[in-house]
Amino acid sequence: MKKFVIGVCLAASGFAVSVAAEEKDYVARLNDDGLYCARVEVVGVNGLPMRKNRCRTLAGWEAAGYIVGAKEVSEVE
Repeated sequence: MKKFVIGVCLAASGFAVSVAAEEKDYVARLNDDGLYCARVEVVGVNGLPMRKNRCRTLAGWEAAGYIVGAKEVSEVE
């Protein structure tokens, strides 16, 4: 039983690392505070991926390791 639990833990940790290692492109929108907000995938404390809204500057996104492009917002008059 002990080997089974260890095997499951190792398999789960390998899954979390493989999800975190994938590079993804995200599209961000400029908010009123001058920050770019994007819905990004993060790994939760349980090791499973989840999507969260985060707001940062473009330099902040790059420093955090995300590839984020700014979305042009067309104004309708």
